[in-house]
Amino acid sequence: MSLQEHLTAVLQKHIRWISEFDGVTGAGVGFDLTTSRVSIVIYTNNLSEESKAAILETLAGEPISFEETGPISPRTSGSPEGCAGIMD
Repeated sequence: MSLQEHLTAVLQKHIRWISEFDGVTGAGVGFDLTTSRVSIVIYTNNLSEESKAAILETLAGEPISFEETGPISPRTSGSPEGCAGIMD
């Protein structure tokens, strides 16, 4: 099993629990540019240090990164700004 497959399985096991924290806006498996490693990336909007510590403790030993994104909401209509022509 590759690292990416392993982390995807770990994330699937814990995603509901992770999503319950106030300040978590999403999560996925991706490339962490600061460590140059594949990791579980947790997207946040003012996630508390206590919540980060709880996630890190539960997923101890797994590469985890937190990325502050601010609020994320779905677009309701139209093209994404800055992407004109890409999705046409």
